[in-house]
Amino acid sequence: MGFPVGEIEGYKDNYAIDFALERLNDLPKDSTVFFIGRYSFDVKLLEDNSQLTCNYNNTSGFVDVVYKPRSDLKMSFLTAHRSKGLQADYVFIINNKNDKMGFPSKIQDSPLINLLLENSDQYPYAEERRLFYVAMTRAKKKVFLVTVNGRKSEFVRELTEQYGKEIRQERFTCPLCGGQLKIRKGPYGEFFGCSNYHSQGCTYKRKITRSAKQ
Repeated sequence: MGFPVGEIEGYKDNYAIDFALERLNDLPKDSTVFFIGRYSFDVKLLEDNSQLTCNYNNTSGFVDVVYKPRSDLKMSFLTAHRSKGLQADYVFIINNKNDKMGFPSKIQDSPLINLLLENSDQYPYAEERRLFYVAMTRAKKKVFLVTVNGRKSEFVRELTEQYGKEIRQERFTCPLCGGQLKIRKGPYGEFFGCSNYHSQGCTYKRKITRSAKQ
């Protein structure tokens, strides 16, 4: 529901992944999820999180990812190259950093590749841009860009410059009905509740976590 692109931002990589896991709690039961990285070693961002279990699947060739609170979700890590032709309900693109080994990659292309592409594209990082598009369009329902404050890649900055308002609003959009999440008070403190509770009977609730306070 709502805008098809969301941003999950942390001050460091580990916080950004923690906040991404919070969003997993909102997903419908039995959803399929891809964590997509530019490089195969980006999986380390997931492996370093104590809430996740990552195991290489010899059959699929991908890395199976398990998050115990949502063991119903079928999740895999794969690279953007490997994701071509595949789709999942939700996609989390990780390592969107302004870095040599980020997304876009800033590793120098060979002179031959540069010669072949010299007159074919006018945009910076043309090949990386196509690959990023592939990663984004693997999502049937929504794609989340997992970012680090102060280190966002060119591609993320371009998207937030053009769709900043929509992306900010997505963060406070009810994932069930598309209503707006409002802060409400209950017997156990404050929480986010859907604005359509009275009009449509939507009972969605979300804890006010550290990512919501950023």
